Amino acid sequence: FFDKRPFYKHFIEFFLLYEWGKEACNLTLRSEALQTVMKRKAGYYDVIILEQFN
Repeated sequence: FFDKRPFYKHFIEFFLLYEWGKEACNLTLRSEALQTVMKRKAGYYDVIILEQFN
């Protein structure tokens, strides 16, 4: 399967993953849900974890 793929196909996949990850982060940062979380008083949360799977 991989032997017949053009060499540049990997670069296209990496670029797509980069763009999708960047878009997901920007959407999260602009989301109302995150704004609600960030409005809590300092110290309300010890840690906020965000995971991105591609």
